[in-house]
Order: sequence, then C-alpha cells, then structure tokens
Amino acid sequence: MFGNTPGLAGMDTPESKAIEKLEVRILPSGRSIEVRLVEGNEELEILSPTGQSEVRITLTENGPAVSVRCAALRLESVDSVSIDCRRFEVRTAEDVRITGRSVQVRTAGNIDLVGERINLNCEGYSDESGEPGEG
Repeated sequence: MFGNTPGLAGMDTPESKAIEKLEVRILPSGRSIEVRLVEGNEELEILSPTGQSEVRITLTENGPAVSVRCAALRLESVDSVSIDCRRFEVRTAEDVRITGRSVQVRTAGNIDLVGERINLNCEGYSDESGEPGEG
C-alpha cells in the first residue's frame, strides 16, 4: 500500500509467488474468499467480483499483516483509537484535516513544516488563495 512497508504484502498480485489454494468460497455478492498458503504463510483474501483484492490477511511469523482496499474506511469508537507502530505514514491526493478540542505534537527530534504558506493562528484563512474562508 505505502511503498515498501515491512510486514505488509501490499496489494500486489500473487502470481510470482508459490501459492497453494486450500479453499475458495463464492459469496452471493460475487465476491470470493480464498484461503491459501503463500510462501509458507497462511493467507485469507477477499476478492471483488472482478478479481481485485479488497481485504488480505497474511499470517506471518511476525504476526498478522492486514491490507485493505476499499471505497471508504471509517473508524468509530466511543472512547479512543490508538495506533502503535514503528513508522506512521498518511498520503492523500487532496486535503488532510485534523479536528479536535486540542492537538498535541511531541517529538524528540525536529518538526519540519514545508509548504508554500504556513498559517499559524490564522483561523478563517484556510484556502489556497489566502482569502478569508470558513476555516
């Protein structure tokens, strides 16, 4: 999904790998569920009716690796959502928005902000033109 993320198989096609299909189930929606061995790892994959990978869970010696490709992904929790990882990457084709009562960023190293314009304490100026907006 994001470059060469260790432990994730990504959404690549498994044709180049040694695969042993153990079981295939076709769902009423036309999707299929495949259970197989891929290079010694157990894998469960949900494929779209056109054969595209939608969800893949690979059980590796380091633990499960999960890959999801979907139209939209929503996480909702009544309490908190925590992510603990070695590296966290987010890439979007459009905007990134973080909304909350407060935002705290802590780091032992530097914080780099790179952009054409970096607005601080400028509520109401949020569009690319610098004209007053809705924030």
